[in-house]
Amino acid sequence: MSRIKIYALGGLGENGKNMYCIDVDNKIFILDAGLKYPSLELFGVDSIIPDISYLERNEKRIVGLFLSHGHEDHIGAVPRLLKSLNIPIYASNFTLAILKDTLVDQGLNIENYKFISVSSKKTLTFDDVKVDVYRVTHSIPESLGIAITTKDGVVVYAPDYNFDQNVDNMYKTEFDKLAKLSSKKVIALLTESLGAERVGYTHSSQNLDYALNQAFYQAEGRVIASMFSTDLLRIQKVIDVALKYERTIAIIGRKTQRTVDIAVNLGYLKIPEEKLVNLKFITDKNKNDLKDSVVLVTGDRHEPFYMLQRMVKKLDRLIHITQEDTVILMTPPVPGTEKIAA
Repeated sequence: MSRIKIYALGGLGENGKNMYCIDVDNKIFILDAGLKYPSLELFGVDSIIPDISYLERNEKRIVGLFLSHGHEDHIGAVPRLLKSLNIPIYASNFTLAILKDTLVDQGLNIENYKFISVSSKKTLTFDDVKVDVYRVTHSIPESLGIAITTKDGVVVYAPDYNFDQNVDNMYKTEFDKLAKLSSKKVIALLTESLGAERVGYTHSSQNLDYALNQAFYQAEGRVIASMFSTDLLRIQKVIDVALKYERTIAIIGRKTQRTVDIAVNLGYLKIPEEKLVNLKFITDKNKNDLKDSVVLVTGDRHEPFYMLQRMVKKLDRLIHITQEDTVILMTPPVPGTEKIAA
């Protein structure tokens, strides 16, 4: 029999700061290292990360860090982690690309670290322990579930996911891999519980397609859509509808432009270059009143709401919202942003 310990250093009973540890016969497998955004009363705090002092004391036992997907609540604490621990990082190609961009932005030299790309087609073996991944449907490409097979059975880590058959192939859940896992002896399921108290079913992406088409069809002027930087599934949907209605596309948000560049270069976003517009600062001669355009107002956490407020108050340097504009809010409030979102 194996000696297995399962413990979380963050992410339980809170939205964000996700980090599970699976300890199998003194080998530690870290699953995700995310951050959590503070609530409004925590003045001066930019983000909250897990306490990794236990991992620092046991660095020699760590096999590696295994990442499920590229959202900050799952990878946001990795830069801080790597400043203390030099351990291998296992993730999908896209997640690694997003992570490396973040590390460089925070001044770390990625040449000093070991990155290993994983896919559902290969099994990683660490003595008596095997690690497999399977693709799940989420709003960012190459989101993964992780299965750790021990001599006693399988521990399945299933973070953010939903079941939607009406998505592009790159976002589809690998049900065949799930079926194979279910045929084994699963001894623990570590699954996401956010929203578990809601009754009913996940809305199909077809509902969103219909709503977007209606909004664009009825829009007489500019369409301004707020989006989170890493919600690439929705960004692509808005772009697709914009192209259908022969609109040009402007993207506002420094981080999103970097993320979009990575996604385009890796083939996960498709945007015709001739349809992209670079907005210039508003002057007496230039108002950016492009009636046949869609403007993506993007960012993390509070940023889309903050930028929309500035646009309404005519304080923004690129867009001043008028009565002729159609504004689409595609950013549900995350904890700590409820007031500014309202």
